[in-house]
Amino acid sequence: MLEITQNDKKLKQKNHTSFIEVFRMIYIVIYNIFYFALLGVKFVFFDFWVNLFNGASYQVDKTYRKTKQHFASEEEKIYELTKNKVKKEKVYKYSAKTLAKLEEEKKILQLDLQTAGATRSKTPHVYYYKAKDSKGKIITGVMNGFSKLDVNAYLLNEGYDVYVIKTTPFYDFLYQRSGFFGKKSKTRCF
Repeated sequence: MLEITQNDKKLKQKNHTSFIEVFRMIYIVIYNIFYFALLGVKFVFFDFWVNLFNGASYQVDKTYRKTKQHFASEEEKIYELTKNKVKKEKVYKYSAKTLAKLEEEKKILQLDLQTAGATRSKTPHVYYYKAKDSKGKIITGVMNGFSKLDVNAYLLNEGYDVYVIKTTPFYDFLYQRSGFFGKKSKTRCF
């Protein structure tokens, strides 16, 4: 009988140990399910995007370096081809008839500036002008001013040779009051 009781004890101990082992295995399975689920979520929401970004930035950087080297060599070639060339300024040539007409307009302007052009108004007007810059190019434009004399003085100070300065109510309407071209034109008021 002693043998039976000892065998029973061993069996009970063995059953008791296996019962603890079953709970331990269940715990390990549940733990692993949560652990690998969290690893999967981390991969989907973090690791995948980090790897994608790193791969893309590596490719972009590789392409940038190749392009930079290519263009650097191209720039050196262009520099070598153009370093000894002298930049030519464009020379503006006008016919004798055009120059004579401009001189005639300049004389009329000088007479006008001595008489009616010297009077200042209380409100600025828009003046159309035609002048020649220091390179010889004839330019036209509009400018705000209180008198033709003010506009002429400004243009002379800027280095222009002035031929025509005139104003009309149409210029005032078009460039000031209506705002059609007011924002596009470079106007100054003196």
